[in-house]
Amino acid sequence: MTAPQRLESDAGALARAMHDEYVRWAKYTESLEPSVPQESTRPRRTGSE
Repeated sequence: MTAPQRLESDAGALARAMHDEYVRWAKYTESLEPSVPQESTRPRRTGSE
């Protein structure tokens, strides 16, 4: 395997690991707060709109 391919596969593995961590964290926070108000997920309106 050449160096560029090795770096690419390492980056892919890291991305997958980070995604897995994010999914785990999201599920964990959801279990803590099952009823999060929709307001928090909606982007805030600014005065310029």
